[in-house]
Amino acid sequence: MELKEQVCSLELAKKLKSLNCKQESLFYWGPVPKIEGSIVTSKVWDVSYKEHLRYFGKKVRVSAFTVAEIFQFHYEKFGTIQIPVEVSGSELADFIAREYIKEYENSRNNTRL
Repeated sequence: MELKEQVCSLELAKKLKSLNCKQESLFYWGPVPKIEGSIVTSKVWDVSYKEHLRYFGKKVRVSAFTVAEIFQFHYEKFGTIQIPVEVSGSELADFIAREYIKEYENSRNNTRL
């Protein structure tokens, strides 16, 4: 299984960052230069181990939470979570991230009432 399949997706990682989820994780999403010859032609987002952060600017990088990390955030803020049996390993981080976002948004809506 590729590293990208073991962490939450870039889309959900950005959403979690926008909800002020702490940006401390083992892996990070960040723009990596695509080099052809000696010219940077574009940047693509990829996952890297935190020790390789010199390639990513602090303002740009986004925590790519593992299943364990996002589960811990959910548990600390909202308690246990029920995970359907049909959710596969590569979908698990995204499933928990979506549940965290849903619970977070529900809790904000309930405090406004």
